[in-house]
Amino acid sequence: MAPWQVKRLKLHIENSISRPIALHELAALSRLSTSRFSAAFKISFGLPPHAYLIERRVAFAKTRMLTSDAPLCEIALDCGLADQAHLSRVFRRVTGTPPSVWRRSRREASGDGGGRIIPNSVEAGSSEYLSLAQHGIKPKSAGMPEESGAPPDRSWR
Repeated sequence: MAPWQVKRLKLHIENSISRPIALHELAALSRLSTSRFSAAFKISFGLPPHAYLIERRVAFAKTRMLTSDAPLCEIALDCGLADQAHLSRVFRRVTGTPPSVWRRSRREASGDGGGRIIPNSVEAGSSEYLSLAQHGIKPKSAGMPEESGAPPDRSWR
């Protein structure tokens, strides 16, 4: 794939992570037929389109789990998955551990005791922070005072 196609696809996937993304939609963005697109995508990204999309959804879920106190059912919907059970199956398949255990172990390791933490660059790459910003989620750094009791802005949904 040409660099413009790769860039366009990555941006579209990050911007559309919370909704279903069809293969024909991605193929149309890259101006290729569906079968040609699938082969080219695998060569360019190293994974088939569905596997790459799942990987991005799990990365987004990891970032949301570390930077918010949102329940897993909400995070699942934010990641474009059907429900919490779907998130658990996909997350466990990709990481080898359930999301609740993964979240708890990262928070305990940070010594945060259950509050939100900002992941380090090993856990979450800059693209995940870009994705958070695109979805209107502002990562909260450790030690910051809690926000007011007002509900969070969810206008990006």
